[in-house]
Amino acid sequence: MRRWSAPPVRRSAGFAALALAAVLLSACGPPSYRFTASDADDLVVKVPRSWNLVNSGVPPNSDGSPSEAGNWFAVYDADGHPSIDHVGAAHAKAPVALVRTLVIPKETGQSATDDDLRDFWLPVTEKARADATAKGFIGTSFKLLDDEHRSTRAATGVHVVFSYDLGDGREVFDEVAMKDKSNTRVHFFLVHCTQACYDSNQQAISESVRSFTVRLT
Repeated sequence: MRRWSAPPVRRSAGFAALALAAVLLSACGPPSYRFTASDADDLVVKVPRSWNLVNSGVPPNSDGSPSEAGNWFAVYDADGHPSIDHVGAAHAKAPVALVRTLVIPKETGQSATDDDLRDFWLPVTEKARADATAKGFIGTSFKLLDDEHRSTRAATGVHVVFSYDLGDGREVFDEVAMKDKSNTRVHFFLVHCTQACYDSNQQAISESVRSFTVRLT
């Protein structure tokens, strides 16, 4: 252990300063957010510490087989009884978030447009909404609340905020979808919950969405 060699009076002042610093640090408490990164470390996002990690890792294919290397996901849920099922819920009473990296063929990535990325989760563009309705999609009363193009050195895509009535009241979706510059991955971040929930948690949700970062690897 390091020993102090200063005179007693200076040593007392030093201890007092350290004690004061400790009090100030403890008063600040832990950060209100935590960072999570994909397995390939090419996607980083921060979420409130109060959102529970439900599951993460490499998602299986529809037939149960392991998906291709580079695929990754994580689900966070602020509900008192967190569940991965809330990601697809039509009436989530607390924010639920899905972070996803999807490996795609390069030809698909090269041809993918901003509109394709807007419609990644639910139909947002007019054409996609018309096609979905014709196929029986139950969402009604669509509202587009925000729509912006995003571009960085590592990726390009969109940030959209929209809402639907999916049969049990209005649900708000705040999402980012970007393809990397190699055109081989789509990175996606979605947070959604009811209108009342979104209004109450908008600052935390917006902070998380703004933090979404695709990095060069």
